[in-house]
Amino acid sequence: MPITIIRLDKPFKVKCEDAWIHVCPLTLDQDAGLRARYTQEGVFDEEGYLREKLDQVVTGWEGVEDQNKEPAPFARGYVRGLPIAHQRRVLRCLEGGADPLVDRSGTSLPPSIDTPNSTLPMKA
Repeated sequence: MPITIIRLDKPFKVKCEDAWIHVCPLTLDQDAGLRARYTQEGVFDEEGYLREKLDQVVTGWEGVEDQNKEPAPFARGYVRGLPIAHQRRVLRCLEGGADPLVDRSGTSLPPSIDTPNSTLPMKA
């Protein structure tokens, strides 16, 4: 039986409840440039970095609804409207997470990791 690796250089989908979030990871150079933009005088703005990274890597979705239960068309401006738990799930998958296959399949995570009241930034 072959071993499965998670290639973080290829687009993928993240299962969040009944929806799928489409993600296209940044290249190493793009990520380095983004990190540099959020580092001023040796101080790294992790929250700003993670928010912009999320805006850049989410490329679409399926099964996302607005507050009126109508299908929400994808627009980058709506990415930050996703529940924080789902934003964090996408970011964990980008970093490889402790078990990225769990995150990508949508399997429930321990409440301490997937708490709706959690805020960005998150630590792996």
